[in-house]
Amino acid sequence: GQQEHPSTWAQLYAQEYVARMASSTYPLSIPAMMSVLDDERTAHSQEAIFALSLVSCDDNGRTALLQDPRCCGLLSGLLQSDDTVCVRFAALSLANLSLEEDGREIITDVRGCLGALVDDVRSSDADVQRFCLQALGNLCFLQRSREALLQVEGSLEVLCSALESRNSNVVRYSAGCIRTLVGDSLARERVMQVEGIKRILLSLTSHKNAKV
Repeated sequence: GQQEHPSTWAQLYAQEYVARMASSTYPLSIPAMMSVLDDERTAHSQEAIFALSLVSCDDNGRTALLQDPRCCGLLSGLLQSDDTVCVRFAALSLANLSLEEDGREIITDVRGCLGALVDDVRSSDADVQRFCLQALGNLCFLQRSREALLQVEGSLEVLCSALESRNSNVVRYSAGCIRTLVGDSLARERVMQVEGIKRILLSLTSHKNAKV
């Protein structure tokens, strides 16, 4: 299987002090970041989306980001960028924002965002896949998010397909998302109708990653 390797995004979680330092300047930095991302000439700024993702790692930073009505809509748009780095950090930011109940509500209300997250689970970039699955898994704690996700065409097939990824983190977070989703009886019935799902789930009982 594919092995884990250290990379910039992986260190965000370990370097909480960096996130706190970044979020301490949020009264000035957040409007500036939003303006950059809201301008079509600079909408795909890697620096701006990286800074935003750093702020999203901190509780106070998430609160401030969610108070800007542009934030989740702009992140949703970046999920459709041709720049994989922008997509990766937009997905990371949404995964972090979806840790908050308000964030789950706001993200669910952004037109097309759930569909964009599902589309990017198909990405060839394992980091993009993981962050989208983390966001979807967090969103599934909200009933109306679960209902909205079921309305996205092909969503269950995409989630179930991710269970067969060679990347153990992709498998872990797709399993977590499905586990939360099937708390609803309708979703449970729909999942069990996906072709091959019983075989896939059975094979996961002996997965090398114990967290799966």
